[in-house]
Amino acid sequence: MRHFFVSLLVGTVSLSLAIAAPAQGTPKTKKVSIVDAALGAGADHNEQIEIVLSNVPKDFKPETVEWDVFVVHDDGTAVLFQSSGVSWTVNGASTTQPPAPGHELLTKEDTDAFSLYLPAGALSNLGSLVVSLKIPPGTSAVFDGKAYPYTPPKKACSFLLCPAADKAGSAIYATGLYSPAFNSQAQYTIDAEGVLTFPVYRSRLRLGGSFNVATDNRPSADPDSYIVSGLLDWYIKASPWKRIQYVLLRTNVGEYEFDRQTTTKTIVSSPVLDFPVRLRHKGGLNTSLLPYLGVEVGSNFSNAIASGGSGLVFRGLMGSGFNGTLKTPWKFLSQIGITANYNVRLPSTNEVFTNLHYISATGKTISLPVYSTQARHHLTDELDITLQKPLALTIKHEYGELPPGFRKIDNKISIGLTVMLSHKGFSGFGDSVTRQKW
Repeated sequence: MRHFFVSLLVGTVSLSLAIAAPAQGTPKTKKVSIVDAALGAGADHNEQIEIVLSNVPKDFKPETVEWDVFVVHDDGTAVLFQSSGVSWTVNGASTTQPPAPGHELLTKEDTDAFSLYLPAGALSNLGSLVVSLKIPPGTSAVFDGKAYPYTPPKKACSFLLCPAADKAGSAIYATGLYSPAFNSQAQYTIDAEGVLTFPVYRSRLRLGGSFNVATDNRPSADPDSYIVSGLLDWYIKASPWKRIQYVLLRTNVGEYEFDRQTTTKTIVSSPVLDFPVRLRHKGGLNTSLLPYLGVEVGSNFSNAIASGGSGLVFRGLMGSGFNGTLKTPWKFLSQIGITANYNVRLPSTNEVFTNLHYISATGKTISLPVYSTQARHHLTDELDITLQKPLALTIKHEYGELPPGFRKIDNKISIGLTVMLSHKGFSGFGDSVTRQKW
């Protein structure tokens, strides 16, 4: 009897495993993302165009598929892209267009996920899109010749501004923070930033401007930094490395740096290379690095030491940001975001650097400006808990020095509320405030 029950148990387990295990050759699903090659897969601004191929046979080879992509722009113009080897034929013309340097027409992103790269600018001002595919003779699949239509969702943006879910998707944000400071009174800080650019007709250029404010309620603010600037962006073609989404040359033109008391006034221009690296773009979790490298060149017209200023300004600039967002299924908490940014400025000429000294006898902090070429580091990291867009609870840590006076911020921790906004012409990759953190 004991052997009977043992045999029955073994048989039951074996049957369960056989049922649970997928049969050899069981059809799968494969996801194909339609991507504008100018920006790369996973670009924040790009429409999430994805088709799912069901019942894919085991011997199916995506690289042998012939693709037809019919794009209708919002002005009514239409373009037909047909795959031709490693390039695209446009509207049946005899000439072909490659997708982008460093990218194959169909790029494998994961075991069952691919990106189909269209020529640069193919998805700009998208009105609708239809994808169909033809598989080679001798292979059968239910999706052979099937049309997959796509229409972008209507944007809930008004003429001027609309709410954003996180900083990566916002062009403007403003944060009010409270910090129970040590060796001084409590601080109430305003931290605000905005970026607005417009595309130059049929080119990779964008023109616009930006502003940045970081100040608090004390007469001698910590930090005390105001920056306004013109912007010229040039989107260089996608890099040969798959995880780098694109390369952006961003030039702040005539950037005016000043403090609240206008003691320090500096004007610089700063060409900076920005090359976002996608770490993970799957499910509700998106993470990316935002490294950048450049220079700042200009002149200091006045400072706390000399009313005539220190003259030539030439700084090396390098750093990196990090963006991470996790979408949640809860109505009261739409997503959690972590952003961080570290940069270092390396002056080649003497610039003002403001040391702070606390006098215990009077309970006051005084500023001690000096000239130096020492490196100026700046680090911020924050947790943004988006309750309902555009409102987020923010916990922020900050350390280092900001231009123009480079007054030291000594491990300041704050908590407050952030309002994040976008606008109708938001491009995501260029207008996002996370791209303008230096």
